Amino acid sequence: VAQYCQSWGMYGLLTWLPTFFSDFYHIDMADLAAYTLAPYLVQGALGLLAGVVADRLMARGWSVKSVRTILQVTGMLGPA
Repeated sequence: VAQYCQSWGMYGLLTWLPTFFSDFYHIDMADLAAYTLAPYLVQGALGLLAGVVADRLMARGWSVKSVRTILQVTGMLGPA
């Protein structure tokens, strides 16, 4: 389920985001790369941060299942 939700979000970024910037903000297609790159950079940075948080929680004795559940729920509900 978590993989499906993540894939759905990525699909939205890949297909909808360039059209949104072009239609809503009237940005020329040639300039879209600079604007549409930011969400991917943020997503990558947050993925690395989530790994650090997960390691620290597990080092404090949290179970793997609890850490995965909390980070998945945060990752799915946070952007919403």
